[in-house]
Amino acid sequence: MAALAAAMTNALTSGRPPFKVVEIDLTREDMFVIKARHGISIGYRECLIVAGQVAENETRILFKVIESENPPKANLLGGLLQLPTKVTLANNDPKVARERLEKLEQRIKEGIAIIREKIHGAIEQIPAMKE
Repeated sequence: MAALAAAMTNALTSGRPPFKVVEIDLTREDMFVIKARHGISIGYRECLIVAGQVAENETRILFKVIESENPPKANLLGGLLQLPTKVTLANNDPKVARERLEKLEQRIKEGIAIIREKIHGAIEQIPAMKE
């Protein structure tokens, strides 16, 4: 699992777009959790990847992609001070709302494709995972 976690972290932080690993939990030998994000336009894309050994020679990888139009809170002084950041877009036009929804749906599909590609790239780096 440690080799897969390292390959996954490397795949996320390299290439385009590069993600920043926000949190990684390797406390158990049979599983890991990685939380990573990267900024896009006025918001960010965040992914949560969980991998665990479900049987001998069988690993399950699950992921979730979250799109946000607001940047994450700004942490200062090692997290002692958090500055909330919020962008408010006010427009009651149904056409504008529909266009925003379509763009969000496209970003979600794009985010899922990016994370799938990065996961497959990480798996390809580990010979035992290809079998």
